[in-house]
Amino acid sequence: MDLRQRNNELGVQYLQRFREVRNQCYTLALTEDELICIAIRGLQPTLKEKVIGIEFQNLGMLANWIASIESQRNIQLHAAVDFRRVEMLQSMMNIARLMMKKKWLQLSGLGNAQSSYRG
Repeated sequence: MDLRQRNNELGVQYLQRFREVRNQCYTLALTEDELICIAIRGLQPTLKEKVIGIEFQNLGMLANWIASIESQRNIQLHAAVDFRRVEMLQSMMNIARLMMKKKWLQLSGLGNAQSSYRG
């Protein structure tokens, strides 16, 4: 049984597909430990490195662990996107403040007075 997680596939989706394929193999006599090892071997490297060395009682526990990892990663990705949005808004506000200050100086005549002052 050589089944691999696809590039665009979540780990939990891969494990669901793995279970479906396993259920179609009626004559395949593997222990739960062997199935877990085969399933882990098929994971993408980023997930595989997070589960290597952990003992799982069954595929359900492996699936729960992977779901937890992917959930945390999803939260981190959303936080990173939100942080970038905040940074962008702060930059836009700083630019707007500078433009308003420049316009105020021009309207008040201070912008010209400062540039023509020779001391």
